Formats: sequence, structure tokens, C-alpha cells
Amino acid sequence: MSGLTFPRAGEEVERSPTAFVADRRLGRTADKRRVVPYESTEAAFGFKAPGQKVTAQEAAFFGISAECPFSPPGWPETKQAEPAEDKAVTRAEVEDKAVRKKGGR
Repeated sequence: MSGLTFPRAGEEVERSPTAFVADRRLGRTADKRRVVPYESTEAAFGFKAPGQKVTAQEAAFFGISAECPFSPPGWPETKQAEPAEDKAVTRAEVEDKAVRKKGGR
């Protein structure tokens, strides 16, 4: 089987210590650098389901804890989306163009 490693008899299995157990669904952002609520619009990937263990290594990488299971805002430097440019055409502009086409002005 590919992807699975079975320890041989007598070998110690290295296990990551558990930081905490997820009490709700957690997701990761598209850049896979932050943990957010699974229901968030920022969540692009699932991370942990309720009852799954979060290792100490994962907690340190994402900057999360049992008390604060989501990555702090700005962790690591996230860019805020710039407000979209308003490209809406006003009704007056449309009416003005219609009048000009008819030769009214």
C-alpha cells in the first residue's frame, strides 16, 4: 500500500503531542496559512472535524489554541481586499446618451 508506513516490531512510533481536540469544524484559507471557521467565506479547505485532534505542531504553525481555535487576524500578514471600483452607470448618463443618439442636443 502506498502512503502508509507500518512500524516494525520493536520500533518506537513517533507521535506528535496533541494540543487540543476540535470542538467544531475548522477550515483553512486558500493559501493554507490560516485556520478559520469552516462556515466562513474564507474557508477553502477543511481542516478538522469535531472530535479530531490538533497536534502541537499544527497549533504552533497556525497560531491557534484551545481557547482561540482560529488564526489571529493578520496571521501571517494577510492583505485586505481593496474595495471594488464603482462602475455603475447612472440613469442620467444613460438618458443623456439616448438623447444624444437621437440628435436632441
